[in-house]
Amino acid sequence: MHIIQKTSDVPPTCVVCQQVIEKSNGLCGLCGQPVDLALKGPDPASASVDHIDPISLGGSDTLDNVQLAHFWCNSSKCNRVALISHPVF
Repeated sequence: MHIIQKTSDVPPTCVVCQQVIEKSNGLCGLCGQPVDLALKGPDPASASVDHIDPISLGGSDTLDNVQLAHFWCNSSKCNRVALISHPVF
């Protein structure tokens, strides 16, 4: 199941974003700290969707392969696979 449309200028739906937030319990999947959903980009602490296994490295565009992340954490990760990921319980 693909979650993010490949058409340019089409953001993921609010339903998908809510699923990612719920899956992550509101915590950044990279640093484990809470994500303030009220902050908007380009604030470094704003929310973003991280592909756990980057698309550029063969990762899928599915709910199983995405997690909530701070914009800064996601940008710092770039297109690498995180060495440490904070599991969501």
